[in-house]
Parts: sequence; structure tokens; C-alpha cells
Amino acid sequence: MDGEDSQLPTAVTFWIQTFALPLSCVMFKVGSGCSTDSAACDCDGNVTPDVHGFLVYTDPNLVPVNGSTKSSTTRLLAGTYRLCWWRFEVSEAQYVEESDFLTGTGLLVVRGPFPNQSSECYVGAQCVVVGLQGAKLAQDDLLLPMQLCGTPNMSSVFPNPQPISAAFTESHELVFDFGVLPTNTSPEKLQLCWCASRSSCILLEDFRATAMTLEVVCPPGTYELLSIDLQCQECPPGYFCPGGQTAELRQCPEARTSPPRSSAEGHCQCRRGTYWDAESGSCRPCLIGSYKNRTGGTEFCQSCPVGTTTLDTGAIALHECYCANNYLDMNLDPERFDCTEQASPSLLSAQVQIMNHWMCPDKLKRTSSLALLKGLARVSLALSAASGRLDYEITSSDAELATELHAKFDQAQLEASQIADVPMAQKLQAAAAKRAPQVCGTGSFCHGGDHREACPLSTSTLVLTASSVADCVCAAGHFGFEVCEECPAGRFKDLVGQGECSPCPIGTWSNVTGAVSDGPCTPCVSGSTTEFTGSWTEDLCIRPHGEQRVDCTTGAGCEVQIDGFNLQDGHRLLISQTDCGGRKVAVLGVADTGMSEAASEDGSLYAFSDFVPFAGNYHLCWCANMNDLACVEEEDFQISAGDLRVLGPFGNQKFSCVRGRDCTGFQVQGIGLSQGRRVAVRSDCGTESTLHLSPANPDGSGLLQGVEQFTLDFGSSQDGIDHSVSLDESEGYTLCWCGVWPCDPQDFVVPFGQLVVEGPRKNQEVSCAAGQPCALTEILGQLRPGDRIMVLAACGTGSAISGFPGGGIAEVVDLPEQAARYKVATSK
Repeated sequence: MDGEDSQLPTAVTFWIQTFALPLSCVMFKVGSGCSTDSAACDCDGNVTPDVHGFLVYTDPNLVPVNGSTKSSTTRLLAGTYRLCWWRFEVSEAQYVEESDFLTGTGLLVVRGPFPNQSSECYVGAQCVVVGLQGAKLAQDDLLLPMQLCGTPNMSSVFPNPQPISAAFTESHELVFDFGVLPTNTSPEKLQLCWCASRSSCILLEDFRATAMTLEVVCPPGTYELLSIDLQCQECPPGYFCPGGQTAELRQCPEARTSPPRSSAEGHCQCRRGTYWDAESGSCRPCLIGSYKNRTGGTEFCQSCPVGTTTLDTGAIALHECYCANNYLDMNLDPERFDCTEQASPSLLSAQVQIMNHWMCPDKLKRTSSLALLKGLARVSLALSAASGRLDYEITSSDAELATELHAKFDQAQLEASQIADVPMAQKLQAAAAKRAPQVCGTGSFCHGGDHREACPLSTSTLVLTASSVADCVCAAGHFGFEVCEECPAGRFKDLVGQGECSPCPIGTWSNVTGAVSDGPCTPCVSGSTTEFTGSWTEDLCIRPHGEQRVDCTTGAGCEVQIDGFNLQDGHRLLISQTDCGGRKVAVLGVADTGMSEAASEDGSLYAFSDFVPFAGNYHLCWCANMNDLACVEEEDFQISAGDLRVLGPFGNQKFSCVRGRDCTGFQVQGIGLSQGRRVAVRSDCGTESTLHLSPANPDGSGLLQGVEQFTLDFGSSQDGIDHSVSLDESEGYTLCWCGVWPCDPQDFVVPFGQLVVEGPRKNQEVSCAAGQPCALTEILGQLRPGDRIMVLAACGTGSAISGFPGGGIAEVVDLPEQAARYKVATSK
């Protein structure tokens, strides 16, 4: 740029929100200088005198051009333009062509009136401008009549111009009312200058944008008198003046005339003495013997009275009629004729009188009266209570009513009763105590005297005073009648007698024989139980074997087969992230907080519903779900059945793609992965709704590639096959895994991570106002230094404008506070 005029340009600066940070500053100034260097421009518009480029709008494209310190204010033409984006990669060539800008960011809408509009107002008349057309015009927009927009040059029609706001018609058209124009002013061509609402519209120079040209012209019926000052003069008779921009004085056609202030040829009518001949299309004179005393094309010539004629054609009045054939007019009234031969004159006259008669009708008056009948029936009741009786008095004007009430008070006795407390009698008896003799003792019998003998082995006595061996019965821990045997394992007997041994309760077991109490009944391990009482071995405690190993694939359903001791239908399993002996942590992605359905096939088969957990190794915790061991809470699953290995991808994986680029080469981590497994990009997993990832990938699906290390590819572009990402920018679409084969759209049920799409957000719309400094706000997206934006009529097909610095490309640069902005690249 050496050698050019050292001029301060009109600058274009984009400050763009990136990586979900707050929008620091968004500025696009047109018409006020601002450097595009981050060190030379701030949000307050402070600049350095470096040479840079700026943008000027023309129809139909947003065209970048060179700027200088002496350049005039840039004009923005209303319209819609496209912002096209490209991601810079270090591995790619530094030179960028217009066709590289394939990714649409959105639209730049320039608010304001469309160009080349005009309107017309008349001198001395109300000046109302209707139907202003433009892009996103608002009712609060202002129009200012000036000789030249953006300057202090005022017009003669509006020597003290005031901004006018708009109103809306019933048809939603904008209306600007400038009031009645002065009658003594001269016709003038001026400009209506526009300033957007919410803009700085204080100074005359703020109204830079021309909304339309306003022609202040002579009104119809007047013409311009060319003199030192143009004046609108009244159109004289015999002429017509259409007014408007030409304001000519035009003469009526031959034999026609017009009243003053005539504005159209149609106002020119046939003169007196002529009539309109439609066949010839002209005014022709009245024939001899007729006349026409009015102007107008629809009037016909009237014939002279009987016996009279005219001297020539074109008679204009009755007085041109005279008696023919040398007759004499004997009537002195000029409008009446009495053509008489000279030998017999006569005079006739008559008078008529009309009488008026007025009649007044009589007035009639009527009266009426209304009689009101009033009636009221009353009843009263008085009660009084005395000792032993109840007194009442009924008073009513209705005898029947009084009788009915009296019947309701028939005599009734009131009785009272009293119950007295009767005291209860008591009686004491005295008992005598006697001293007992010495007993024989337990386990012995005595014949009398000093005899005392022990019972046989395994027997004992029920009383202390047994007198014979027949009194000896089975001892505790033994049962039988003739022969006493030890209680078998799983049973006990704690009493002496011929009764049976008692079984160990459910949930316990014992391998001890001859047990004299329930002490040997050992409880099963916590969480286990027995089906029946009297269990004689621990193997009868129902429970699974420990340390079993099973596999399931996430997204494909899960049925677990296990072995154990005396398993039966109805048991349940819980998948836990922690050991079964402590506090369980349920696994996400399994129905019923990780609990299985009730076991089947004799307690060996367990099925889990909606099985979509992340890949990993988990604990299988077992619950009996029988007797009093219900499987309701996670803590009810106390016994380990082993481990479950879930095959599939690990959770919370995150990858990034760039809009307009292929989306490939992401390394996926997991357990038991295999080539050909499918992944889809979705808003939600498990639905048939798909996302259009790229033109060649309408369902957003990708494949795992590899043997030991697996990468995820969503397709590579080739000739005629476009896999560049067209999906909108987002901080995270859901990656959904399919665990079955083949995969239908609803089979992608496992959400295992996110796909971030970087770049600017689609369908953004930013706006600025024509003739005003332009601030582009809320350009959103995930951007980074080196990203570039170009303004084209169509992304990927536009061409650079000759002379624009840097080819018309805006680039993101590093800024403080982790913000990013676009700057216009300067030429070297």
C-alpha cells in the first residue's frame, strides 16, 4: 500500500464470541474511522492512522474496497448478504481462494430504505409520503427533508426541517406526514433523509441515508411562471394546467374553453353556441334557428320559439332569435315572442294566485292507575319450662297452621333416673403352710425309704418324685418310646419326655446330633436362606457360587447364566459398581437401578431390561427374594455372584469436528470393540430421528475401523461424494452406539459421548442501519484464531473484488480475555 494517500479508513471489525465465552465486543463501523489492528482499535472507536481496508455495500454484493483518511462516509444499501466461513489449518496452503469459503455462517441484513424511490407533494397542499419500501423498517424510524442527505444543506421548502416519525395505515404501510406546504414557496427537488430508530439522530449530518427523492411541484390547476423565482400561478380560462414536474400552461382545443384552475383537458368544454359532435369528436356551431347559452359538452342546442329563427349559426342566446317572415313581435317581454302579422295585433295576459292552508292536530292525553294488593301470614311460638311441665303458646293468623303446630306438642312425659354406686364385698381366707418331704430328684427313681436309683442311659425323669424305672423317659437331645435315640443333625430337643426333636429354623443349619438346644443351628451367610426347616448341611443354604465371570454387550440386551446352591426361580441380581459387601452404587444405563428381572430356569437365568451401560467391569450381587429376604433396596443384594464384563465403548468420550470439513480419525476407547461396529450422531439416542451430518451422510452414522486400536470415521470426501460436515455448530451432539447387527435407526441406544461441531453457528442474522455506524452483535460460534470470514453473494461461488486488501477476508486474531474477533486482512 506504499504510495497511496495516507488516509484513515472506514474500518470493519468483528468481535466474535468463542468457546461459550461472553461476548466481549462486537463492532462493525461504517462511516467512522477505526483500525482493524487489535492494538489500534477499541470499542470506543479510538484509532491510529494506519492504512487498512474497509467495506462498502453495493447491490447485490457486500464489496470490500480500499479506504483512506479522506474517504467520504460509507453508504450502506439496504439488503441481505451472506457471511461465508473457512477454518485455517497449519498443514494447508496459506493462499485462500473464494471457493474455499463454502460454509455459510448466516446473513448480514442492512436495515434501511431501498434505493431509487421517489414521491411527490404539491405546493400549498398536505404533504403525505406513503409506501416507503425497505428492509426491516420500523415505526420509530425518522425522515428529514433536506437538499442533500448527510450535509447541513437545507431546502427552501423546509427552511427549519424537523424529523418526522412514521405511522401505519390499515394496510400496514408506513406513512410520513410533513404537514401543509407553504403556498408561496417555489417548486423544488429535495431528499428525504432516513435515520434508524435507536440510532443517533441528533445532528443533520446523522441523516446520511437517502430514503427517496421528494419532488415539491405545482399542484394541478397551476403552472410555473419562469422568472427569477419559480412561482406557481393559477391556470387562466381557456387553458388547463396538469401541474406536477412539468407544470405547463396548455391551451384548450379549438372551440373549447375552461374555467380557471383547470388541471386536465377534460375540463375544456364546448363554448356557448357550440355543441359536442361525437362523430367528428369536436365542438360544432349550433345550426340556424337554434342557440346554446351554456358551456359544456353534454348540452344540446335549443331551438328558437315557434315562428322565430337566427341570423347565423353559433347563436349563444335566446335574444338572437327573431320573428321570421317579417312578422312583428308584439310581446314586450324579451324572453317571450308573439309573432303577429302587422294587420291584426292583440295582447293576452293571465294571473294565477296560490293559497296556502296550515292545519295543527289536537293533542290526546290518557291516564291509568295500578292497585297493589298486600298480604302477610305470621306465626309465633313461645315456650317456657316449669317444674314438671312445659308451657307453650302458638299464635297465628292461619288457623290450620296453628292446629298443625299444636299437634306437634302433644303431651309427653319427661322422666329422670338416678343410679347410686353400691360398694363391693371382700373376703379373706387363711391358708396353712405345711413342710414338704425330701424329693428323689431328677434322673432318679426311689422305691421308698432310703432307696434312690439313677435312670438308664439316654433317659431321665419328668418329676422329682419318680418311684419306679417306668417313670424314666427320653432325656433332652433324644427321642423315642422304647429306645431313646439321639436327635439327628438339623434338629434338637431341649426337654425331657417322649416328644419329637424340633427342626432348626429356616435360614439356619446344623450338623450336630443329639443337640439339646438350638445353639448348634447356625445361620446361613448374610443374604442366604433355606427352603425348609431342619437343614443339616450348609449346602442347603440357597446362594450362588462366587467368582463367576460373564459378558454382555451394551445395547444388545443382557441375560446372565449362573450356578449355585439349590437355586430356584424368583431370585434377582443387581449390577453394582462397588463390592457387594458394602454400600452398593448402581450402574447407570440399566432399568430398575440395575436390578434384573426374576430368575428363571431353576434360578440360573437372569435378564436385565434396557441394558445400555458404559463398558466396564462390574459386580454381580445376588438376592434370594424369598421368605423374609425381599429384593427392594440395593442393600438387599448382599451376596456376590461374581463379575460382569460389559463390552462396548467407555463413557464420556468427546470428539470434535469442523463445519465444512470431513469428520474422521477419532480413537474410540472401550472393551471388546470390533471393526464394523456402528455409531450415530443424534440429538437423543434410541429414537428413529436422525441428524443430517453431511451431504453424503444423511443419517449421521459412522463405522469403527482397525484391529487393536479403533478409530471412528463418518466418511471421507471423494470426487462427487461430499462428506464435509453440514451440521450446525454445537457444544455437543450425542454419540450413540449400536450393540446389535444389523442396526436399524432405533438400535442406536447407548449414549457414550459427545461430538462437538466447531465453527460459526448457522442461520445467524445480524443487522445494521443504512447511513449509520454498524455494530454486528451476537455472531456466535466456536471459533479460534486463524478462522476467516468472507462476504459473498453465495458461499463457495463468489469472486473477490479487485483492489480489496487481503482479498476481502476477515480473520480471527488473539485478543485479551480469551476473546476473538474478525479483522480485515491488509495488503502487503
